[in-house]
Amino acid sequence: GQLKIATLAGDYWYVTPVKAASERPLTIVPVVNCSEPREVLNSQAWLQPERLNRPAAYLAIRDPGTEPTYGGCGLPKITGHYGIPSNITPLESDPNALLLIYGQGLESPMGDLTGRSRSAEQQYQTLQPINNGTSCAKGVTLNIVAHQDDDLLFLSPDLLRDVDARRCIRTLFVTAGDAGQDLNYWYGREQGAMAAYAQMYNVPNSWRQAHQTIAGRRVSVQYLNGVPQVSLVFLRLPDGGIPGEGFATDKHQSLKHLYEGAVQTLASVDGKATYTEQGLISALVDVMAADKPDIIRTQDDSAANRADDHSDHRLVGYFTKLAHSRYHQRHNLKTYLGYTQRLKEPNVSEEDVARKQAAFFTYGAFDPSVCRSVEECALSETYGLYLQRQYIVDDIHRKR
Repeated sequence: GQLKIATLAGDYWYVTPVKAASERPLTIVPVVNCSEPREVLNSQAWLQPERLNRPAAYLAIRDPGTEPTYGGCGLPKITGHYGIPSNITPLESDPNALLLIYGQGLESPMGDLTGRSRSAEQQYQTLQPINNGTSCAKGVTLNIVAHQDDDLLFLSPDLLRDVDARRCIRTLFVTAGDAGQDLNYWYGREQGAMAAYAQMYNVPNSWRQAHQTIAGRRVSVQYLNGVPQVSLVFLRLPDGGIPGEGFATDKHQSLKHLYEGAVQTLASVDGKATYTEQGLISALVDVMAADKPDIIRTQDDSAANRADDHSDHRLVGYFTKLAHSRYHQRHNLKTYLGYTQRLKEPNVSEEDVARKQAAFFTYGAFDPSVCRSVEECALSETYGLYLQRQYIVDDIHRKR
């Protein structure tokens, strides 16, 4: 794009030649081991505090071999130190090179590079209620789902009804949906979710990112600029895969293993937070307490659905139900069938199918694993069927 990078971080041997070849002023941050400052004679190479919030980039060069590492480090370690980029751009001149773009500057505490420390508490504020400065007269909906397309596939067209009614909407995605892949994939899925919400509201795909805490844990929160009553929250816990056994890249961490006690904690794939089972439930309760939703939508956790649905779907529904039992405001909790809805009769009108498709195809432009057109989805035994169906399993009314 037209963004002019003022600061370039990365391995000394990669960023130093870039500075020498640059035709305009460029501050470089030469590091080793992904984030440790490298001692250099030229003091001008160091990141100056006044440039901390200028547009920046991290130059990551893929190592030889099958593991997606960069300078011996996985992308989670890089992003855990510098933050999640606003964009990721492969270099045309080198297929092994990625530029992680930080339009608002490097996010993470940089005391080791600048001599001044910024603590997480200074950077991250407690989650702001969705009705903070926004009218929620039509009510508040909190959607809690496992993956970045689950709301579009399983909670819609009820989701579209909330959009039409201009209710305040917060959607919380519990896992990164990474499927054992690296940041390129799961970050793309997040971008797809954001694009889909902008499409449903027919506003520009422009968002304000806020770094906030939920139950003391750092999370990424996005607010749709054109519709301030819409927000997406990404916890980025590891995807467990359909059977729930997790993936080697995430050390086989999963919600299923957390539920079964095989692991005591789950670490988010961006390296920002860890959750115990009770910590995850507390995080969901905190969001409910902050937003005070009168409708909570989530996924089915029923035993009859265990064999055929994704483990993450079931367990997100399970943990949401536990959180709902601790949320004492008056509300409805609605749970929705996941994969097994394809076995039931189509029950979504043609008009709503077209709207579901439009939102899902917008998302699909960022996710290479899904169908992206009516023709492609017609050949699918999964997505094409999900788009024609929506089934509520439970509708629980809780009074104060």
